[in-house]
Amino acid sequence: MKKTLIFIVFISLFAIVNAKKVNDMTQRPSNVPSNAKWDKNIKIWSTGSHTAGDIIIWNENGRLRFKLKTIQKDKVRIEYLYYPNGKIERIGCVRNIKDRFDDINGAPAGWQAFGKWKEYYLSGVLKREYCYTPVFTVLRYWSPFLCGSEILYDETGKEIKRISHKYKCEYGCDEIENIH
Repeated sequence: MKKTLIFIVFISLFAIVNAKKVNDMTQRPSNVPSNAKWDKNIKIWSTGSHTAGDIIIWNENGRLRFKLKTIQKDKVRIEYLYYPNGKIERIGCVRNIKDRFDDINGAPAGWQAFGKWKEYYLSGVLKREYCYTPVFTVLRYWSPFLCGSEILYDETGKEIKRISHKYKCEYGCDEIENIH
């Protein structure tokens, strides 16, 4: 009788714990792959990892929110950020400048924005084009700075302003599609 009671208590606790896990997880949307993991704390689905290099993140309703695509292993990645409506918000490159070190702590500079970046209005029309280059700052660490020309557009796509930045684009400012 005592063993039966312990067994029933164990089964009841097991059912309660598993019921909580089910309640903490939203139902997987049909467009989210089966290998995507649910994070209940920030309410996202995700696949991949920073070490693997490719990451995709969806919101709880299955809308694409972020994508990180590796172009050159441990060197170049493209970041895509999406509006809640699923349209592209921003796209740009990051480069691992691990061959340069900060003077403060001797740490590698790591992943930093470089080259061409584009931002879009919620409607999908191009809003802004600009480029980054790594600069060794007066504070003695590497940081991405705007370089070359920056172009601003209105909501119809008409160019409204061109800004010339003082830094030369060390890694160039190629179109994102041409980065390899």
